[in-house]
Amino acid sequence: MPGDTTQIAQQLLALFNTLRTLSAKQKEKMASSQYCEDANRLLELAREAIPEVDPRLWPTPLKPEDQQSFRYVEIETFVLRVLCWFQDTTIHFHN
Repeated sequence: MPGDTTQIAQQLLALFNTLRTLSAKQKEKMASSQYCEDANRLLELAREAIPEVDPRLWPTPLKPEDQQSFRYVEIETFVLRVLCWFQDTTIHFHN
């Protein structure tokens, strides 16, 4: 069952805001397997909440066992892409 759209969008925004506080050097580091798993879970909830988005537009799931290939900057990009699809929620970006 899809989760609450606003709640999922708020969680994505929290993740995005956390990632954007990292320095450029920190963002280039590889994400931990736990971080990949958590991001995947949140992205899957988002996918269920907004099924009208073309499946081909969704980011490829992060593979924790292949964590060497996912940097924090890539996760930040994935999350921002998905946040853009939550247009009907009441989330706001902070500068």
